[in-house]
Amino acid sequence: TAVPKEGYKFVRWEGTVNSTDISIQYNMETAGNFTAIFAEATVEDISIVINEINYNSSPERDTKDWVELVNNGVSTVDLNGWLLSDSGPDSGYFFLEGTKLVPGQYLVVCKNLDDFRDFNPGVTNSIGDMPFGLSSNGDMLRLYDDQSNVMDAVDYYVYNPWPENANGTGASIELKDPSLD
Repeated sequence: TAVPKEGYKFVRWEGTVNSTDISIQYNMETAGNFTAIFAEATVEDISIVINEINYNSSPERDTKDWVELVNNGVSTVDLNGWLLSDSGPDSGYFFLEGTKLVPGQYLVVCKNLDDFRDFNPGVTNSIGDMPFGLSSNGDMLRLYDDQSNVMDAVDYYVYNPWPENANGTGASIELKDPSLD
């Protein structure tokens, strides 16, 4: 799997296998030559998406609120200075230096990291603690980059067309596919 450095995107493999797939498979019992080709990323190559939201856990599995992000783009993104907010571009959860997402990688931002990890010990790419909670009556979420540009936005509700069974049951709401709106 080719992993682009921040500011770059994967273009293709050259050598024994020529492919534009970011991950390739090869039988290492025979010699091979592989070169990953990268290019500078553009603004269009960056896509961090709010993928899943847990806004009202069940009492039996109270992970507290959390939001899952996914890098749906083709470039590694440094989230340092980015903001996840439910109130606007001046307050919320500010991402710290060193918080990077490679293409296809997920990150869970938790209201209470300890509570989340108590019920999800296998989810290691999780951070916290969000200084705000999500309303069980619906809420808005905005993801801002380090220049205060809105990178993604979700307004969720507790009635149709949103799943009503996510409110207090332990279920979350998520995109069917991170590439969809």
